[in-house]
Amino acid sequence: PISIKINNTIAFCNYGAFVNNTPNTPVFRNNIFFQNNTHVITWRDAIDMNYNLYYPYVGNLFTSNTKSFSGDLAAWASLYGETNSLGADPQLVGGGLTVGDYQIKPGSAAIDKGVTLTQVQTDFAGTPRPQGSAYDIGAYESADPVAHWTFNESSGTTAADSSGYGNTGTLTGGPSFKAEKTGARL
Repeated sequence: PISIKINNTIAFCNYGAFVNNTPNTPVFRNNIFFQNNTHVITWRDAIDMNYNLYYPYVGNLFTSNTKSFSGDLAAWASLYGETNSLGADPQLVGGGLTVGDYQIKPGSAAIDKGVTLTQVQTDFAGTPRPQGSAYDIGAYESADPVAHWTFNESSGTTAADSSGYGNTGTLTGGPSFKAEKTGARL
């Protein structure tokens, strides 16, 4: 059997991917490797990795014992041909610090940067893939919100959109914000 690791978010591990000398070439696609001590360590000459996102991506985060290599993403990509992978902050919800919540924010470098994988029709939450022009990298497919209102205004009848899409909300039917000692209320 072929070892395939696709559309995962691998975070806060000692080793993101620990690949032994297996009989078949392992395949890694559309994975986010986030804040691991070492992203990839392998004992194989051949490993098929592409369309992954790594953060951080500089330093000795990649190791190949068979090729006597330890280095950063640029050198790793050159050595193993991982030409479509990215080194960027995936912009995880909560900065990735909320255990188990590895959804990506709007504007993430992972959005629409993956490759189509017929084995993965939905994301971890059951959202169909793709939502945009291509698969997203990681366990979650981004379903960009239309708007995000925090309702933290202190007066008036509009709520600012913090999603970045500029869809200001307007309160209708009489409610308005009213200043309070501890903030605002409707």
